[in-house]
Amino acid sequence: MQLLAFNTTLYKASVFFHVFAAIVWVGGAFFFQVKIAQFKGANDNEGFLQLGRDAEHFGQRLFMPMSVVVLFSGIAMVWYGPFALELWIVLALLGIVATALTGALYLGPRGGALAALAQEKGFDDPSIAAMRDRLILVSRIDYAVLVLIVLDMVFKPGA
Repeated sequence: MQLLAFNTTLYKASVFFHVFAAIVWVGGAFFFQVKIAQFKGANDNEGFLQLGRDAEHFGQRLFMPMSVVVLFSGIAMVWYGPFALELWIVLALLGIVATALTGALYLGPRGGALAALAQEKGFDDPSIAAMRDRLILVSRIDYAVLVLIVLDMVFKPGA
């Protein structure tokens, strides 16, 4: 269902915002995965503390807004563009919502909480190490979902 007569410039603008926001979001998440590996390999607890603070800060101010831009520009492209609601679009929508909620409701807040607790108790506390490891696992699964969304966008299963 199209609301407006097709306009190439408007459609391409939607594509640009969709791709640019996805690059920022996925690239930022990749950077966090690299930093996690670096800090874990070096056993750099101070680095983890700062990364936890950064996850909370950038999650709210960068990643969540970019995920919203990806979602709404994608919806605009489907609604306005030459697409129907196909399997690959549904999979992408589900993945975007899942990873955005994971970041907003778990990764950002838990990263900030980990930083605060670790500063209070120290990284030698077994509960802090368990919390850190759980946070790392969830962040890796979340990043894998982002990569699957990119694969879905490229290969368009069911199209």
